[in-house]
Amino acid sequence: LDLLDAGAIARIDSLGDRLRDALASLGYGAAGRGSLLHISDGDPDDLWWRCYEAGILIGGHGLASISTPMDEGTVDDLVERFALVRKPHRP
Repeated sequence: LDLLDAGAIARIDSLGDRLRDALASLGYGAAGRGSLLHISDGDPDDLWWRCYEAGILIGGHGLASISTPMDEGTVDDLVERFALVRKPHRP
């Protein structure tokens, strides 16, 4: 916890903003603040399984967070994986 100083918190909060923005651009519901996210895309159980099969582990009902070991490359990888499991949107 000594390493979780103001700079580290600002960094992970920025990564959370970046991930929320990217998920929203893919059509996901992406709410939250700082390092905390709530991701939605229809049925929460279906979203969980699609993510799990793509190597993304989120909490029940789309809860997720950024942690200190994560970096821009991690967020980029997550965005690519979320793009792969995105449901096609119907008009």
